[in-house]
Amino acid sequence: MSNNKTFKALVVHETSNGEFEKSIEQRSASDLPENDLLIEVHYSSLNFKDAMSASGNKRITKQYPHTPGIDAAGVVVSDKSGTFSEGQEVVVFGYGLGMDTDGGLAQMISIPADWAVECPSSLTLKEAMALAEVTQKTIYNWCEEHRFKFVRAVNRRLYIDRES
Repeated sequence: MSNNKTFKALVVHETSNGEFEKSIEQRSASDLPENDLLIEVHYSSLNFKDAMSASGNKRITKQYPHTPGIDAAGVVVSDKSGTFSEGQEVVVFGYGLGMDTDGGLAQMISIPADWAVECPSSLTLKEAMALAEVTQKTIYNWCEEHRFKFVRAVNRRLYIDRES
C-alpha cells in the first residue's frame, strides 16, 4: 500500500518464551496488506474473541504479531474497487477480521471491499458499531436455535442452510 499515513494500533507479539505481550504501536498504512479498501477506524467493540486473540489463543489467531478487533466502523480513505466513495461511512464485521487479518483495534484497516457495508444514514458510526456486534450474535444465535447453519455472507447477503 503506497499510503504513508501513520496510525496507532494494539499489537500483540509472541515472545521467544511463548508469552504474549500487548502494546500500542505506531504503524504505517504501508504496513497493511494490499487490499481494495482502506478505512480510518472510528469505533470497534471489545469482545470475548478479541480477548482470546490478545491473550495468544492460537485457535482464534494463528499468526503473531497481530491486531485484534473482529469489527470496525469508520470512514473510507480509499477504495480501488469503486464500491465505496472516499469519506463514506462503513461498518465491517465477520470474514475473519481480527482473527486471520489485522482487525479493528487500530486506527486504520485494509480489507477486501466486499467485507464492508454502508453505514445506514439513520445511524451514527457509534450506533452502527454497537448494532453490528449485537446483530452478528443474534444471527448466530438464531441459526443455532432454529437448527440452521450460517454458511457465508456474499454481496451483503446472508446464506444459511437447514441442518440435517
